[in-house]
Amino acid sequence: MLLLKKGGRFMSTKKKIKITLAMINVLLTAVELYFQWQLSKSENEL
Repeated sequence: MLLLKKGGRFMSTKKKIKITLAMINVLLTAVELYFQWQLSKSENEL
């Protein structure tokens, strides 16, 4: 948090947060698709 007080670092921190949120979003989508695929696979085996 001390880095924020240096001034110019704030925008890069905002960008990092945006990138992190985007990465989390992609990961959640991937997990969701994976579980849907697993469910359809197990249904096909039955």
